[in-house]
Amino acid sequence: MAGLDIARALGRISKVRLPGGVVGKVAYAVIAVSVSLGSIGVFAHQPLVAAAAVVGIVVVAFPMLWRLISFAERNPQAAILEGTEFLVHQQMMIAAKDRPELPDETPDIVLHQPELLEGPDEAPPDEPDRDPPQAGGG
Repeated sequence: MAGLDIARALGRISKVRLPGGVVGKVAYAVIAVSVSLGSIGVFAHQPLVAAAAVVGIVVVAFPMLWRLISFAERNPQAAILEGTEFLVHQQMMIAAKDRPELPDETPDIVLHQPELLEGPDEAPPDEPDRDPPQAGGG
């Protein structure tokens, strides 16, 4: 185990991003339990404790991951969306039930610009025909 670089391994693991929602939270919990049981097994230096840790990981992690994947297959939106994101998605789905097809409307496009307010001595900036004022009076 002399070749195990914990800092390097943790650096690689920290780049992994899990989605929010139930899948992300339960996956973090399964990872934490597996790492805890694994480290107990490694640092106990007793074969019986190490075997019990491996059995504990198998008994806890595999069924939880199986249930997590089953839940994600049945409820994909709830699996990856957080609370408010899920509620907004549900509201959009309910609103979409009234309209089976997306509307084929294009938004109105405004082609004119707003009026510019002029001061007493200012010329509008979009009129290139005017000559700039001459220095030294008129």
